[in-house]
Amino acid sequence: MSIQTIQKYISVSKYPGTTGEHYYGKFFKHYNVPATYTAIGTDDLKSTISWALDNNVSGISVSMPYKIEMLSMLDGASDECIEYNTCNTVTVTNGKLFGYNCDFYGMAEVTKNINKSDTITILGNGAMGKMFAKYLSEYNVTVCARNAGTWDNRYNDTNVIINCTGLGTSTPSSPFTKIPKKCNLVIDLAVAENQLQKQCNVLGVKYHSGKEFYKHQFLNQFKVYTGIESEGLIYDRYEKI
Repeated sequence: MSIQTIQKYISVSKYPGTTGEHYYGKFFKHYNVPATYTAIGTDDLKSTISWALDNNVSGISVSMPYKIEMLSMLDGASDECIEYNTCNTVTVTNGKLFGYNCDFYGMAEVTKNINKSDTITILGNGAMGKMFAKYLSEYNVTVCARNAGTWDNRYNDTNVIINCTGLGTSTPSSPFTKIPKKCNLVIDLAVAENQLQKQCNVLGVKYHSGKEFYKHQFLNQFKVYTGIESEGLIYDRYEKI
């Protein structure tokens, strides 16, 4: 009797969470995939990738703040990875690292109903903020970031706000003391409930949490890892509360 090989997948992040472990655990079981998924916290991406190669890891999910740094370690990359200069998914084959940008699919989904006439404010100019800004470059977009000296511009009136900062993602804080009056849509990459979401609820501003973004990112990443094209309904069945 042959012994079934269990594939190992990991995520690497400075601030590891449990969302990926939850969904991958459910999906591996649902589709009878012999695999494990473990979230790893690290302050040294290079040494963690070296460890992954030494331990026969099959795939690596890359979270903030390592999505740009990861690019220099790849042996090859997808078109979306190259065009947007960011990598959140890596497959390992014979010791070679191939990168993908599955965040692209989450971004395309959450921005699909933005109107051409809308003004857009993007908060943050890290890997995610830059990706959104490039994707929406034909729109009227303003990027606000502390390191660019434009953070105070976030209070300028705008129709759509896209939060790509750690405010709400790494902490429950909000980037606003008061959301601009003209705003009718907030797209937040945070999965957990936070102050920005509560502010939107009070003001009646439509709010999209990071759950929708992560859903489409995850489904594409799962396909990259396993070759299985799953349905959103399966994801919804296992939605983490």
